[in-house]
Amino acid sequence: MNSIPLMIGPFEIITTFAIIISLFFSSLFLISKYEKGRNYFIWLLLIIFLPILGSLCYLIKHLINLPNNKREESINNVA
Repeated sequence: MNSIPLMIGPFEIITTFAIIISLFFSSLFLISKYEKGRNYFIWLLLIIFLPILGSLCYLIKHLINLPNNKREESINNVA
């Protein structure tokens, strides 16, 4: 049998899980803060049913829609 082991250990599993959870909760926080009405429910359903893709899409949309001065502040706060 010629199979290659994936070499995935507990550290990789925990790190991946932590990244997914942080994406999920940060996007839910931003949605509850900035979205209202129908957009709120659409983004909420997208994130619940497609957590990784929905979270990434919303975070990218949120960063694109920020004014330039807010975008620079958020990038400087992360770095």
